[in-house]
Amino acid sequence: MTVDLRPRSAVIADLWSQLAIDAPAFTNKAGRPLARTTKCLLDPLVIRPRVNRNLARALLDADDAAHLHDLLVEARTRIEDAGRWFVLLREHRRRLGITEGNPQELYFPRAFELAVTAGAPGPDADERCAETLAEVHERGLPGLDGLAALVAADDTRGQVCRIWTETWTADQPAPDEAELSTWAERITTALDRAVDPTGRAGHEAALAGLIDAGAPRLGLAMRATPGLPAELLGRVGLPRPGLRISHHDPLQPPGYLGRGELPLDRTFEQRTRGALRRYREVDATISGPEIIEDEAERAMAPFGLFAPDGQALFVLGVVAAAGLDPLGVQVVEPITRPRLVAELQARLRKEAYVMHLRRELAAGRAIHPRQQRVVDELAEFWRPWLNRLWVRLHGRDVTETPVDDEARELLTGITRSVMLDHRQQIRDVLEKVAG
Repeated sequence: MTVDLRPRSAVIADLWSQLAIDAPAFTNKAGRPLARTTKCLLDPLVIRPRVNRNLARALLDADDAAHLHDLLVEARTRIEDAGRWFVLLREHRRRLGITEGNPQELYFPRAFELAVTAGAPGPDADERCAETLAEVHERGLPGLDGLAALVAADDTRGQVCRIWTETWTADQPAPDEAELSTWAERITTALDRAVDPTGRAGHEAALAGLIDAGAPRLGLAMRATPGLPAELLGRVGLPRPGLRISHHDPLQPPGYLGRGELPLDRTFEQRTRGALRRYREVDATISGPEIIEDEAERAMAPFGLFAPDGQALFVLGVVAAAGLDPLGVQVVEPITRPRLVAELQARLRKEAYVMHLRRELAAGRAIHPRQQRVVDELAEFWRPWLNRLWVRLHGRDVTETPVDDEARELLTGITRSVMLDHRQQIRDVLEKVAG
């Protein structure tokens, strides 16, 4: 029996049209919901994929579509009222000369909140909009430009770099043979348990075993002992020449300004900007100096993460990434992979765009120049995959959101996210070529 599966975004767009939801502020010229409508309003406030797990998948079946239909019908009036509130909020923003932040990201959720609490805009709409803008822009969070100026200040840079210089090079003995063997054994076990059908108990045990084995200690040991990542991958049976978590081996403190290409090379500037985005998403209150102080200390923690479960999951991610080879270009092909890695690898290899590119490469046909970026990323899939994993873990660390029983969901979600990016890149290429 075949199951009719459709892309989640297409199901949302079709239902939006079928229900004739009257909220032009939330749609594009074709009448389809904006990407930010889904990201900032529908997902967190209407669909709630963390609660409705079946609606978090990239492909939805007929039952999922029916469930989604019911949620949109229930929220239709509030969505339409939110569209009217957003227009008013945007007009007030212009009158006040506010330029900070993206209006859609800042006001879509606030507009929905107003729709829930006040219904459609009424006689007091101006007053409510003024109060909302005051809350958004005076809630104790610095603006992006203000934070950037604070980070760039000489005093700040001197203070942060002084902290790093004094504590980074603390004595850290190299791991002995017993430690290396224990780490390798616990990592393999954890990646097997992450697909344990027993569920939460298996997920928690997967991380707990690695935490007990000293995942934080491993992160610190990489600062003094060169070659540890490669040694670990070899012991697990997934050697991957070229895989790196930093350009520095042993690890060094991150750069201060600019952009770092590898996970642990993300600069202090990038880390503070990422932290600010996360604080905004959870409507937190924190000052610029506090963000800077937190990130300076977090950068000193193993793998740049405070939480032991995040540190352990990053270690698992590094090993898992070594086994992800969509194009099959690695010289050394592992005889076996841990269960989760094998599952992710199989999913990647079955992707239609991956199979197409593999056939093209095997036949020696030229790849369209605009698709070459996708081919390059598939050849080093660990690079975008690990970067996205670290960013996701950093965001959870900032908001103190535990991994708990979501280890497998996080790793599979990262894989799905990178694949969706590739699909969009290829879609863009096809549209440009057709045009």
